[in-house]
Amino acid sequence: MATKRDVAQGFQQRPKEEVKEFWEEIANDLNALGPPSKDSSTWRKVWIDWKCYIKRKLSANKKEIMSTGGGQCRLQPISPLEEKVIALTGLETCTSGIRGARAYGDSAQVQDVAQTSEMDISACSEDRNEIPSCSRVSSQRRERRTDKESASSLLKEQIALQKEFYEDTKNHNEAAVNKMEEVVTYLRRMNRSLECMADTAVKQLQEQKRHNKMKEELLREKVEIKMRMLKLDPNYKSDSE
Repeated sequence: MATKRDVAQGFQQRPKEEVKEFWEEIANDLNALGPPSKDSSTWRKVWIDWKCYIKRKLSANKKEIMSTGGGQCRLQPISPLEEKVIALTGLETCTSGIRGARAYGDSAQVQDVAQTSEMDISACSEDRNEIPSCSRVSSQRRERRTDKESASSLLKEQIALQKEFYEDTKNHNEAAVNKMEEVVTYLRRMNRSLECMADTAVKQLQEQKRHNKMKEELLREKVEIKMRMLKLDPNYKSDSE
């Protein structure tokens, strides 16, 4: 994952074949470690779901930190492995914004200081405490926009993954149908061959019966001829005599 951070973050513009080959390698490496064993599409979905889970934990922790009032601390623990995922995918930036960035409108209300009296400065300070700062509003808007963009990118990645999964399933089903058609064709040919063999066997049996019948007739004729010859022989004596 560290070698291709754009793929891990889901913002890659690489060819589809390269991305598919990358996830095939990841699936092979993970399956080699032992169960569970999944295909590349399933492992890719696991990665997306895991990023969403970690992002929700970061957002919940940030909301807990920014909340006011007492009560029990509800910060969700982040494991070392999840910290690596955060550093790899930049989820901290998605939830907290870019560190060190200057907010818009911090000094918009500080103008013409030389002509303002101490009373005006005090009144302005009180009003500023009552009205939310522009930087906080801008930061909140930026965070919402970043969250929407991140959710949109994850949704697009999931849609692309589902399309790829459905395309692979369609190709697999078409290949299975073609294979079944080949099997059916082979079985039909085998059936015709068996029918031809059966017809040939029936004909051979009929021919054998006809041949045996002819042999019997010839043998009978030979016996009759021999009997006639014996009767014509003057030395022939029948059993009755």
